[in-house]
Amino acid sequence: MSAQDLLSGTLDPAFGVNGKVHLDFDAAISATIKGLTVAADGKIYFTGSYIANEHAGYMLGRLNADGSPDPTFGTQGLVIDSFAGEPDSAGSTITLLENGSILLQASTRVDLYLAYVPALARYNHNGSLDPDFGTGGKVIIDTPLATAIDPPDQTAMTPTRQASDIAQVLPDGKILVCTYRPRVGAIFRLQSNGSLDLSFNGVGYITLSHPDAPDQPVLIDNVLLQADGQYLACGSFNQSKNAFVARYNTDGSLDRTFGKDGFVLVASPSDDKRLRFTQMSMQPNQRILAIGEVLSTPYEGVMVSLEPDGSPNIQFNGARPVYTQLDDKPTSWVGAAMQTDGKIVVAGAIQGSDAIHFDGVVARFQSNGTLDPVFNGSGWARTGFDKGDGVTAMTLQTDNKTLLAADDQSQKSAILRYLA
Repeated sequence: MSAQDLLSGTLDPAFGVNGKVHLDFDAAISATIKGLTVAADGKIYFTGSYIANEHAGYMLGRLNADGSPDPTFGTQGLVIDSFAGEPDSAGSTITLLENGSILLQASTRVDLYLAYVPALARYNHNGSLDPDFGTGGKVIIDTPLATAIDPPDQTAMTPTRQASDIAQVLPDGKILVCTYRPRVGAIFRLQSNGSLDLSFNGVGYITLSHPDAPDQPVLIDNVLLQADGQYLACGSFNQSKNAFVARYNTDGSLDRTFGKDGFVLVASPSDDKRLRFTQMSMQPNQRILAIGEVLSTPYEGVMVSLEPDGSPNIQFNGARPVYTQLDDKPTSWVGAAMQTDGKIVVAGAIQGSDAIHFDGVVARFQSNGTLDPVFNGSGWARTGFDKGDGVTAMTLQTDNKTLLAADDQSQKSAILRYLA
């Protein structure tokens, strides 16, 4: 075993203090990171929600590669803003564009009934809003099909998961946005300036439904672009216990060559448990990895690998889902990413020692679905925050180091970096 192998899965001492950066925002009562990404120059972007006595809304920040704030971005490395003055605005994901701009995907409340809708903002490299996008740099996607009178359902989610809005930038600059609420799942396609792309299904969006159950609400969690230009979606159903992966053509129609009539359904492990896919990643050979969780206690993380046509990957756990409870404790996955060697890094939450709170956890699996014993000697590692809520965001650097965001005991976020 090499010296590098002995370090794999341990905190990177070159990052912050012993591998951790605590983001101590001066006036914040609470700040939670929900999205992380890394630029080619090693700078780290984060987004999420920010609450203070005088300001509340979404935050967008940038750190240098060593974890220190980048003073050339925003105000000492941080931007705090909201959509339409609404404090219930939270960032979800960040996409770095080829021209140096930064696309923020978020959600915001739009009325007193707690209706939430997707929202986006585009920033210049210095942290100023790009006036060529939407109105003054911002777009709120407020259509009847995007809105739910009920707030996002939090009762059936593990501590790491919340209703989310995810964006994917297409090669031509157009933007896919997926959103779910308790009664509707939808995919929007926007022009690069933030306006609805009316060439997509004639109205700029599609609502998801299974061909065999068109009236059953489909809850979408993630959208992903394939190399051939088709769109993958994953999530769960409001009235069944199955999880799904679906594939759509660029005109918004279902690709009925994928799975059965465009959908791959994965059954819950038992009749009393509900399964949910929350994220996808492309594997080598155009295979599709879907990760998620069993929502009923005791929680379990789940991973499934599919062939390009939607059939199970026989090389991954014998074509069966991988259910995981690390250390025999309730476990859930919030994110996944593929290393350049095909290994799978996942992060999420594991039940803490008090059986009430959840600790953050990161794990690495081999391409066949088994834990990689080289990673921290066991295949997984806790973040070390007691009484936390698990990992809230993750991403991989180009050198395969893992960046995690987690809430510490003070309800402030921290970013950790693990060696590959």
